Amino acid sequence: LFHYFGSKEHLLHYTAEAAMDLVQREFLDKVDFGEPDLFRRLWRITSVRFDLMARFPAIFEFLIKLATLRQPAFEAPREALAAAYPAAFPLSEDSWYQGVDAALFKDGLDVTKTVNVVRWTFAGYAAQMEKPWDTGTEPMLVHQRALKELWDYISFFRKQFYAPVR
Repeated sequence: LFHYFGSKEHLLHYTAEAAMDLVQREFLDKVDFGEPDLFRRLWRITSVRFDLMARFPAIFEFLIKLATLRQPAFEAPREALAAAYPAAFPLSEDSWYQGVDAALFKDGLDVTKTVNVVRWTFAGYAAQMEKPWDTGTEPMLVHQRALKELWDYISFFRKQFYAPVR
């Protein structure tokens, strides 16, 4: 360990960088953040994310802990990753909701507040969603159930917030 990395901190930095490189290639490259339709974008993000979480659960568990645990050893690698990957999951989800086409929404809706409602719903759902690495449940089963439920939310929000197609 010390021969290759010099310290536990360097090993943590290396591991975090390798995990984010995988996320960069496998997640960010498969999602079009220029998609103007918020709900198409969210569906694509969710589908790709769940696929990757099912295939690489340990990587996502590690990145989530790195992003959320407030331990001194995690500060430097978290800051380095945030600087190197400013739009990457799970360090920031801001880019998921930027640049949506306001013309798709019903007249009179405050688009910023509406997007916040969608954002908070998805964040709340993610927070309460079953974590396969905690329960030992088959990841694909958990994610298939979650995708169906999220599709229901997307369909509901689309009907409530988007103007009828002309």
